[in-house]
Amino acid sequence: MSVYDKLVIVDQFEERNGNQRAVRRACEIMLAYLASLKQPLPEVAAQALRVARGYTDGSVGAGSLSAAVDQISRFLKECGESENNSKGVISIIRASAALLKLLQEPTWGGGASEALSNFLEWTDEFEQNHELFGQLLERYVGGTDS
Repeated sequence: MSVYDKLVIVDQFEERNGNQRAVRRACEIMLAYLASLKQPLPEVAAQALRVARGYTDGSVGAGSLSAAVDQISRFLKECGESENNSKGVISIIRASAALLKLLQEPTWGGGASEALSNFLEWTDEFEQNHELFGQLLERYVGGTDS
């Protein structure tokens, strides 16, 4: 069973708890996954991760999320793919932006599992650890409603 097949537990969690709660839980998975990657994150993604952590622990406000999203947008517009910014680097930056945007507005029309699937596709371009991702799915949404 692929990690994408395991996303069904996110759908089940969402059926029991609603979209907003499932998206918030998806954000926790994204945050834990980014923090556990072995490769060092590009600085703009590392900054986004720090902001996301600060927002989830209450030490920074929503304005910091907006500023970090704006910073990523400027970076992508100005730098984009170049010799110094491979497809993997750009993808992990996009994954970081997705996390920030979902923290800002914790809903996703396609469901939390789709948001996680998109996130995983981006992160796979940078570093792939499906075993860890599967463990995080189990930890955060597997069989619990809390």
